Amino acid sequence: MDTRTRHPGLAPDLDPQLGSSLAVRLTAGLAVLLAACSGSDTTGPPLDDRPCRLAVAECLGRLEVAPERRLRHYRTHDLDRGADGVTHAIVIVHGASRNASFNFNTGLQATPGDLAESVVVVAPWFITTEEGPEPDEPYWSSGGWKRGHLSVAGGSVPSVGARVSSYAALDRIVERLSDPDRFPDMTEIVVAGHSAGGQVTHRYAAGGREPLGVPLTYVVANPSTWLFLGPERPDGSGGWAVPAPDACPDYQEWHYGLQDLNSYMSRLPETHIVQRLVSRDVRVLLGDRDTGSAQLDVSCGANLQGPHRYARGLALLDYMDAFHPGHRHVGVVVPGVAHSSRGVFLSEAGLAILLP
Repeated sequence: MDTRTRHPGLAPDLDPQLGSSLAVRLTAGLAVLLAACSGSDTTGPPLDDRPCRLAVAECLGRLEVAPERRLRHYRTHDLDRGADGVTHAIVIVHGASRNASFNFNTGLQATPGDLAESVVVVAPWFITTEEGPEPDEPYWSSGGWKRGHLSVAGGSVPSVGARVSSYAALDRIVERLSDPDRFPDMTEIVVAGHSAGGQVTHRYAAGGREPLGVPLTYVVANPSTWLFLGPERPDGSGGWAVPAPDACPDYQEWHYGLQDLNSYMSRLPETHIVQRLVSRDVRVLLGDRDTGSAQLDVSCGANLQGPHRYARGLALLDYMDAFHPGHRHVGVVVPGVAHSSRGVFLSEAGLAILLP
C-alpha cells in the first residue's frame, strides 16, 4: 500500500518557499508579538496568565530531565506549572546549528492569534560546549545529541549529576505535556524536526516512551538520513538489495540501522523498536527541490540510502511499503521547496500536519 500523498503546487507569498495562507498567519502572529511587547517591560518576566510569545531570555526555561540535570528550552507555557485550556502541543527540534530560538519562532508563526492560548510550543536546546553550559546543564557532542547519545561526561566544562540521553530529555518534555495534572485539556502532541532535527524525530519515533494517554504524532522533514529496520537498501533500479559486508561494513550500525545500539535504544528489544516505528503515526514532509549536498551526510551508510535528501525520503517510504505493510508512515511532497524548515512547516501541507 502506497501511503504517500501528493499536494498541488503552493502559491508563493511572502517567501517563495511558503504556502499561500501564510500571509494571514504571519500578519496575525506579528500583531500578537507587538501586543505582548507594547506597554510592558520586555526585559521582565512574561505575565503568568498569558503565553510567552517571543524567543527572548525570559521565554527560556530549564526543565529537570534527570536528577540535577536541567535542559534549556524555549516555551510558550511553563512546563512545570502547566495550563488549563491548552489542547495541542508542538515540540520542534532544531537542526545541526542548534538554533532553538529560530525554531521556537517558527512554531510561533504557525500558531498566531487565537491559537496562542490553546497551543503550547516547545523548542528544546541540545547544547554543546559552545553554548557555555552551566554545571547542572547536560551538554552533548555535536553529533551525539542527534543520535540520542548520553551527554558528555567530564571534558572541558565541569558538570554535576547523571549523564542523560537527548532522547530521554524529549521523554521528559512529552511526559510533562501529557500529564493531566499539568495540561488537563491536552488532546494531541506533535514532535517535529527538520534536517538534523528530522533525524532525531525519526529515531525518537522508534524508541521514545509512550505518552500518558495523549496521541503523539512525529513529523519528520528533510532529514539527511533515516533509520532502516532491516539490511535492505535501494539497488538503484527500483528494487532492493543487501549490500556486501566488505563494501560498507557499518551501514547497519546505529543510527542508520539497528546494530550497535546506544544505551537509550538498547533498553528495548529489537522487536519492540521495529513495532514502535511501524505502528506510530509518522508524517514525512519532503521538499521536492531538496536535492543539494549542503551539510548532507555522504558517508557510506548514508549514500546507500540515496543520492540526496529527497531521494532518500522517497526510498524510506518505499522501504516501509515493501517490508512493513500496515505501517503508519504518511509521506507528503511539498512542491517547490528545497532545504528549508519554514518552507515545509509553514506550507499548507505542513500546517495541516502540525495543527490538524
